[in-house]
Amino acid sequence: MNTKKWQALAVYGLLAIASAVFNTTIVVTVVQWVFIVLLIVHLLEFFMVYKVLKASPGPMAAHFLHTLVFGFVHWLPLKKSQA
Repeated sequence: MNTKKWQALAVYGLLAIASAVFNTTIVVTVVQWVFIVLLIVHLLEFFMVYKVLKASPGPMAAHFLHTLVFGFVHWLPLKKSQA
């Protein structure tokens, strides 16, 4: 796994820790909205680059999960390798 993917996981981890440690209404609400927005954006990304992912090696379920978690960090190298 490359550095950018580790950084994305670190951000998710920090958001989860912030939500647990700073258990105030505003922090939890902000963290929840960040997760919701990221999920929606990454879901839209998946459908926008579906053809790129379909042409790439590997199962579509793995591409779907990686796009939901990592977004363009996952699919951009695949797109560049196809060009």
